[in-house]
Amino acid sequence: MNNKDFAPIFIQFLDCVHQLLYQFPSLFEFNENFLVSIAFHSYSLLYGTFIGNCEKDKKKLDITRQTISLWTELNSHKELYKNVLYDTRCSLVDPNEFYVETTAVRIRLWEEFYLRWSIPRPNKGSINILHQLNEQHQKNEAQIMEMMEKLEKYKKALKNHNIKLL
Repeated sequence: MNNKDFAPIFIQFLDCVHQLLYQFPSLFEFNENFLVSIAFHSYSLLYGTFIGNCEKDKKKLDITRQTISLWTELNSHKELYKNVLYDTRCSLVDPNEFYVETTAVRIRLWEEFYLRWSIPRPNKGSINILHQLNEQHQKNEAQIMEMMEKLEKYKKALKNHNIKLL
């Protein structure tokens, strides 16, 4: 096999993970930037992680001494890759009944990777706005739950006084 030959299997795998992240945004601790960084650096040759086809190749090229691992770099910038929508309490998906929608309508082009040079990237201001929106969403959910509980109490009180709802 020629050293210049490659198959995009790893990118296809990352694209599949991206589809899952798109369909279930609150189930992953990492965000899309994490996947884009991995995909980009799988070709960049800046890190030794993706150089060589096997351990023998890595030893022959002395990769561990000459480069650092991509994982080391990603771990040193965890905040950039944290998913603000991640929710450990998310009950939307039962792990025993996990179903991924694979119809064409649900598949999304991974623009942030495939079109990354042609679309504007989010800045820190938009990330802060996303954090604020997430906080407001959580507050709204709590208020909705509180209102629903009050509504149930009122319904019971009306029923106890034989008042019928329209």
